[in-house]
Amino acid sequence: MDQLIRFLVVFILLVPALFGFFIVINVLFPKRITKTLTVLHHTPARAFWIGLVNIVFLLPISMLLFSLADITTGPLKWIITLPALFFLAVLLGLASFGLSSVVNMVGERVTPEQSLL
Repeated sequence: MDQLIRFLVVFILLVPALFGFFIVINVLFPKRITKTLTVLHHTPARAFWIGLVNIVFLLPISMLLFSLADITTGPLKWIITLPALFFLAVLLGLASFGLSSVVNMVGERVTPEQSLL
């Protein structure tokens, strides 16, 4: 029963957080989101495969670098951790733009008479 309550609390808190995140991304980067949305409208399969290749490529590299940094000590640990953080940040940034475009596309299909915001 505790797991169900914990799941419901996390779900209830996660929905407004994601809503706010996608609104902020749309407000801060409207040109990039529009460009990504245009690509998603014209070639959805290509956009999916490019996103999948990015995840398959960047996530294992960053996890490998984090694992290597975990077993090393001294300044070498930070030298290995910085590229791992960079790859992870690039992956999260690309995923944010892609997910925001998908959210906008779903919103256009659900309510076609309203604008993005």
